Amino acid sequence: MLKPTATDTRAALARFADRMIADLCHSTAGSRRRRQESADALCVLTGTGDLATALATADEILQQDWDSPHLKRTAP
Repeated sequence: MLKPTATDTRAALARFADRMIADLCHSTAGSRRRRQESADALCVLTGTGDLATALATADEILQQDWDSPHLKRTAP
């Protein structure tokens, strides 16, 4: 399985959060469908079968990116 990039993961999480907020603020059939579609996309991206696992996996992906050596700042 290909590992998603942190950038793709952030984008999928942001899209899911936006659609979740929109649905919570004004729920319609369309907003529920868009929220479900973004949740499904997050599951596909992370290779998981449910939203809770997808969110946990996305957190791990972002943490690994944060911990990677290319982001470490070294003293001059």
